Amino acid sequence: NRDIAFEILAAKEQLGIKVVAAEGKNMALADVPNTVIDDFFPVTLKANEVLNRINLQENPSAMTMLVDKLQLPKTVSALEENFGDKINVGVWGGPNPILELSPKGVDKAHGVKFLADTFKIDRKNILAFGDEHNDAEMIDYAGWGVVMQNGTEQLKALANDITPLTNKEDGLAHYLEEYLKLA
Repeated sequence: NRDIAFEILAAKEQLGIKVVAAEGKNMALADVPNTVIDDFFPVTLKANEVLNRINLQENPSAMTMLVDKLQLPKTVSALEENFGDKINVGVWGGPNPILELSPKGVDKAHGVKFLADTFKIDRKNILAFGDEHNDAEMIDYAGWGVVMQNGTEQLKALANDITPLTNKEDGLAHYLEEYLKLA
């Protein structure tokens, strides 16, 4: 809900949040330009890309935040305490303290299940790949869940298999070539 986005923006400093981004089907907004992490949040923002009441006219499908590493547990607790009945709070497993917020009960497994039901694909015939916390339900749901070599340890524990190569090494493509005997 966009009201949650505005509440988070208002409490940004107290929550230890450095950058807040909201995204939707045709929208990507951030509250400030990113000066902290390369290739993640935008480094420059046009007036219509700033996360504010004028530009955020619809509910975002997800929000992503860069938080102060030392305040990460406190930030997660505060978000879950204040909005836990409306949102999922996911902590990314990479080197940067990034949180992802999504509507409660919405995850990739629901999307995959919807497609499987629509196209009448048996769950055992679903092959899914992932590398982060937001892939957990999908990896668990799939008939064959594969986690990338650079994936989080928590996700690897759910996997049926792990790629020998990372995302940057085209691990998914190499895995499919082997798995489908295309090589």
